[in-house]
Amino acid sequence: MPWNAAVDSEYQELIEGNMGQALDLQGPAWIHPTYIAILKGYLQQLETGSAMTLALEPTHPEGLLGHERMLLHLMRAACSMYVERNHVFPWQIRDKTVEHLRPLLSYHYQGLRPGAGLQRFHHVWDTKPGERMVQSILAYAFMSFGGDAPADEFAMVEHAIQNLRDQGFRHMAGHYDDYRGYPNHTGGVWDFEVVAEVKRTGCHMMADFLVCLLRPFNISAHYGRGFGVGAPQPVDDAAYDAKVHHHGHCFVHFPTISRWLSHADDVYTTLLRYIPPYYALRTTSWMSQHHAGATEYEWYRADLHDSYWWWCIMLADHPAEAYNVRWLYEHALLREQLENVHIDNRLAELPGAPAVVPPVFSEAEVEQMMTWVAFKLG
Repeated sequence: MPWNAAVDSEYQELIEGNMGQALDLQGPAWIHPTYIAILKGYLQQLETGSAMTLALEPTHPEGLLGHERMLLHLMRAACSMYVERNHVFPWQIRDKTVEHLRPLLSYHYQGLRPGAGLQRFHHVWDTKPGERMVQSILAYAFMSFGGDAPADEFAMVEHAIQNLRDQGFRHMAGHYDDYRGYPNHTGGVWDFEVVAEVKRTGCHMMADFLVCLLRPFNISAHYGRGFGVGAPQPVDDAAYDAKVHHHGHCFVHFPTISRWLSHADDVYTTLLRYIPPYYALRTTSWMSQHHAGATEYEWYRADLHDSYWWWCIMLADHPAEAYNVRWLYEHALLREQLENVHIDNRLAELPGAPAVVPPVFSEAEVEQMMTWVAFKLG
C-alpha cells in the first residue's frame, strides 16, 4: 500500500516498542536517526511492493564488511516489522519481551562471526531477506488453502521440522562431502538455496538453516555451539548461548515457546524422525536438568531415554529392522533392545560415564513399554 503518515506512525510505534528495543543497534542504538532512516526506507520499499529488492550484494565472497552487516540486519528487521504490522501470520510478536525478541531482531544474533576483518556466516549464507519473506508468505498462503496452516508459533516450528523430514533431509556424509562441486563461501558456508537443494546437513548446519528458515515467519530462534570439554566459550557473538553443548553438539532454542532442540540432528535422527516433531522439542526444565552443566553421558542417556520411550509409544515404523517396533515385538526382540540400549549406544565410552553403566530403562519401565506396545498392536 502507499506510504503515508498513518503507516509511518504504526511503524514508529513498533520501533519505539519492544521490537525496536530488541534491535540492539550499536550505541544508544535503537533511536539512532541514521539507522532508523535506513530502516524506514526499507519499510517503504516493502509497503510499496518492492520486497524482492531487499537483498544484499556483498563486496567480498567470504563475508560482510561492518556496514554491510548492519544493512542486512536492518533489512531483516524491516521484513519482521512488515510481517508484524500487516498481520501476515496469526501470531503477533510486538508484545513479546525484549529478551525473547532478541534472537530474532538483535544486531548480535544474525548468524555471523568475526574473522579476518569480515563478518562471516555460520554455515548458511543468506543475504536475501526480502525473497525469504515473500517465500514464507506464499508458503503460509498455500498451507492455508490446504487447511493445515499452523495456528501459532509452536505449530509453525513443528511444521517446519516435519517439512524438512518430508523433504528427505538427512545427515551429510563425511565432512561436507555432499557439497562438493557447489560454491563455498569459505569454511563450510553454503547458500541457503544450496542447502535446500542438497538436503544434507550436520547439527551445526541444520541449526543455522532452521533459524534462517523460521526467521521470515517471525519465529524467534537461536543456536548454541559446543567447543569441546574445557574450551572457552566465545563472548563476542550473542548467538552463542550461555548453555553451550560442551561436547561439541549444537542446539536450537525457541524462547517464545519455551522449547529447545537439544541436538539439531534431532530433525532427522533415526529414532525421532518417525514420530511427531513435538517429541523432539525439549522443555526448558528438561534442558536445565539434562543439559546445563551435565556430562555428555548424562545428556546422551537422557536423550536416549526420551527418544526410545516415544518411539515405542508412537510405534515408529523405521524401515530398518533394528529400529522397527512392530518387527522387534513380533520377533521377541523388543525387550532385548530396550534392555541393551546402554550397550548398543556405547554409553560406557562417553565422558562422565560411571564405572558400571546401568540400563537406560528400569525393569518396571521395560514392562510398561512392552505392555503399551502389545496394546497398540492389538
